[in-house]
Amino acid sequence: MLAAPTRACADPRAAARPPSGAGGAAGSLPLPLLLLGILATAALLFYWPVLVGPPLGKAWFWEDFTEQNYPYRFYQATHMREGTFPLWNPYIFGGLPFAADIQSGAFYPPNWLAALFVQDGVLAPEAAEAIQILHVVVGGLFAGLFARVLFGGRAGPAFSGVAFAFCAFMVVRMKHGNILETVAWIPGILL
Repeated sequence: MLAAPTRACADPRAAARPPSGAGGAAGSLPLPLLLLGILATAALLFYWPVLVGPPLGKAWFWEDFTEQNYPYRFYQATHMREGTFPLWNPYIFGGLPFAADIQSGAFYPPNWLAALFVQDGVLAPEAAEAIQILHVVVGGLFAGLFARVLFGGRAGPAFSGVAFAFCAFMVVRMKHGNILETVAWIPGILL
């Protein structure tokens, strides 16, 4: 006679999961911390030429980042550092409503972080680039957590987070700040 399945085995993923605390030092870390460590290390290694430079020389994000995203971040960060919110930008055409321009990201809270890095009225480009790279890490973290919800385990979510953060779309979109900033939040929305 066959025994009826117990509640503990009702979830097929539960049988595949190792007991908590198994797996050595990395197995004892909560998954979000493990993912954050992996992604931060990978981002530091991958974007080393942008963040630090040597031994290969300094690299910069290009095209739209230097021609639009950085100037917008610079304009907003310097104004916010002075205690004002930039509503109008007199430097584009005959003037442009800065806060109303969706490309400015004026109401996006992570862009406000740039004000913390303004020194002597200047926002260092490295700070704006670091905020872009932070979005890659956040996107990878959310993708890994979403994979954990879908599939369970630890290795799969870690791979999923790294694959999302460093896929061609995310790497190429570094120059398109607003697209990158939007896409980074999608896995978090799906959680």
